[in-house]
Amino acid sequence: MNTVSAHDTEFKAFWDAAGIQDNIPSGSVQAPIQSPFYPRILSAMRSNSWTCRLGQSVPEVFSDYNTEYNALVSGCAIHDDSDQHLFEVSGDDSQQYISRLTTSDVASMKAGDVSTSPICDRLGGVIDITLIFRFGENRYFIQSDYPLLRWLTDSMMGFVVKVAAVNDQFACLSLAGPKHEKVAHEIAIKIPNSKETGYGFSLNDFGRRGFVLKSNELDISNDRLKIWIKRGSALALWDQLTNAESGAVPIGDAVFDLKRIEVGTPRVGIDYVSALDVIQSDRLRTPFELGYADAVDFSKPNFNGRAALKIAAARDMSSTVEFVSISFDGGLPNPGTLLFTSAKAEPVGVVTSARYSHGAGLNLGLGFVLPQYSKLDTELTCEIAQKVELISKRKPVQARIL
Repeated sequence: MNTVSAHDTEFKAFWDAAGIQDNIPSGSVQAPIQSPFYPRILSAMRSNSWTCRLGQSVPEVFSDYNTEYNALVSGCAIHDDSDQHLFEVSGDDSQQYISRLTTSDVASMKAGDVSTSPICDRLGGVIDITLIFRFGENRYFIQSDYPLLRWLTDSMMGFVVKVAAVNDQFACLSLAGPKHEKVAHEIAIKIPNSKETGYGFSLNDFGRRGFVLKSNELDISNDRLKIWIKRGSALALWDQLTNAESGAVPIGDAVFDLKRIEVGTPRVGIDYVSALDVIQSDRLRTPFELGYADAVDFSKPNFNGRAALKIAAARDMSSTVEFVSISFDGGLPNPGTLLFTSAKAEPVGVVTSARYSHGAGLNLGLGFVLPQYSKLDTELTCEIAQKVELISKRKPVQARIL
């Protein structure tokens, strides 16, 4: 089990009873974690271009950006997702516990169902957008980008549940692209049905223990499987996928992030700050502002942030800003670049992500704008730094809401 610090005296006895130890030295700096697929990733790496995502060393590009993009949009690509956090929740009060934490309706979930749900703090600020898997009557898995272990364990009081971080037990791969099902069939992966609900979820026994998610609504593409397997079988799965007749091509984080931007999905730590990390109150983002209004179920009698979100919705203050997709003509802005209606106006928005899209032939980005500027084809402007003969100059760039 992962270990986290438990210095809060109020919760010390509770944490001790839960078996969570405080054994990380104060002031220690942890090196990036290596993926369970690292030996195969290293052998496939040609560019030596690395980045750090969620505390794990991941390739930015394996060899050639264009080759990887083409594999994702016209073939079959594999992407290492083992950096994402996975938590197992079990016990007699599992359903009530999950329902209290999440904004969506999880009570109606049956075994084998999957649901996307924001997890909020008491002020209605989003901590992370999670995937909830129901394995059985009293067993759930939660997948998140944000390290939720401390929050989940602090929230256990009053519930008969057990929460465990199981990242160290599983490896995770995304199998994406229009040919992903063909490759999956070649190595006997059972593909779940996702036509009715947008999600399909199945336990698999294809020579190893694992489970598979098929989604029509995930963050990068409709053509996607997400495969979790026991870590001991990780390298064998990678070899089977890359050696399959149809051949899966490893892709780095640059292409994967571009597809996320093309689809328009926000990511914690990139497009918004988790509510647990917010210092300035105006940085808090609600599910409404992130485009997840449909995942807030006010028919539930109680969940974290319900009162704050209900008041905000009643006062029509739920969307102080709106999350939008943007195109840029003339250059690519850096994250944090402000958006304006004209050169001397007050800022009306901010860019959070931006990359050049080969498929669209456009500079694309994501960001937040005031609601009155979120309509399709609204024209805005921003400035980018352009270096000419070692001297940086500011250049105006036109932006358009998509």
